[in-house]
Amino acid sequence: GYRYEYSDTIPDRVRELGRKTIEALGLDFAAIDIIQDLDNPDNFYVLEANTAPGNHGNMSTITKLAEKFIATHNAMYAE
Repeated sequence: GYRYEYSDTIPDRVRELGRKTIEALGLDFAAIDIIQDLDNPDNFYVLEANTAPGNHGNMSTITKLAEKFIATHNAMYAE
């Protein structure tokens, strides 16, 4: 089974999986679709990488995504 869930809190393991996926694909950024195995919640799987995430022409959505990308970038490299 599966379920769709959006969370502002992303576990470090999932964040790292997304970062490694972007790096492996040679992208500067992307929205990585990751699923969690409900039978074994410790397992996560990458479904796809969206190179134009949420880009539906809605400036509100694009602005929110850009702010999240910047905040995530800053949090990942703030050392």
